[in-house]
Amino acid sequence: MSPGKSRLLLGGGLLLTVLAAWFAPPLEDDNGLMLSERAQNTQPVNAGAGMPKISTPPASHLTLAPALDVLGIHPRTMDAETDAAGGRLFASSQWATTTKPVAVNTEVEPPPSPPLAPPLPFRFLGRYKDAGQSVVFLQYNDQSLVVRQGDTLGEQYKVEKLDGTTLSLRYLPLNQIQSLDVGSSQ
Repeated sequence: MSPGKSRLLLGGGLLLTVLAAWFAPPLEDDNGLMLSERAQNTQPVNAGAGMPKISTPPASHLTLAPALDVLGIHPRTMDAETDAAGGRLFASSQWATTTKPVAVNTEVEPPPSPPLAPPLPFRFLGRYKDAGQSVVFLQYNDQSLVVRQGDTLGEQYKVEKLDGTTLSLRYLPLNQIQSLDVGSSQ
């Protein structure tokens, strides 16, 4: 659609709306009064000292039906339902509910146990005596190791002593001694 046609349609719609509003019948309220008459018959009412003046319909209209003053401004009264602040609009309020204090566990938890050395990664293969000193064969992953007292294995284990059927190894990062059963001595 061309811009000229759309402007013509919008202008025609506006003209029809204005004509419909001009020739529309006057509006009536629930009591059968036309709204323009009601606005002319209102009288100001003194609501009290310090209160703004509002207009209400004359008393003759009140006898026809009870009027509801929905938009009127009324002073607040103090009753049992209002709060301690007297119903003030910007009064401070406390949102948190008061609760009983929770009992705190005063028992001290034991300190965590010290770290332990991992299980020994060695497997005993055999042993023999060389010039009066015991030598042990161990398997570490896929390697075979010949071990004597005082040797360091994999930068983490040091052979402390070979005493009968027990090989004592020190795990160096935690300075803990572990033992490995190496069978009977010959």
